Amino acid sequence: MIEETAKNNLEKAAQRIARYVDETGRSVRVLGVHPGQRKIMHTELNELNSVDNQSAGFGVFRHLVLTPQSESVDAPADEPVDAPADEPVDAPADEPVDAPADEPVDAPADEPVDAPADELEDELED
Repeated sequence: MIEETAKNNLEKAAQRIARYVDETGRSVRVLGVHPGQRKIMHTELNELNSVDNQSAGFGVFRHLVLTPQSESVDAPADEPVDAPADEPVDAPADEPVDAPADEPVDAPADEPVDAPADELEDELED
């Protein structure tokens, strides 16, 4: 069990870090905090309600992450937007599409690939 002095010190540290995140708008990771200490800091940060906080990582690498509180109630830009799948997308066909190379491409297996044979052979040799 954590004694009262240590608990007060953790709460004060959480307040100082929250004030820094709020003033600078920068995220902060707090490493090396044991689970009981992390819980005390989470509780204090949730009561302050001035920054967002969560734990991240696994096992001995688990740490506390404080981020500036979201100002809008709309969905963040990195979350997908619900849109009907059957509606066409209005985009020029001649513009390239940026897509990660490691993601599979859906293409019917029975359609021929329109590429010169020597390019395909070079790719297979690599």
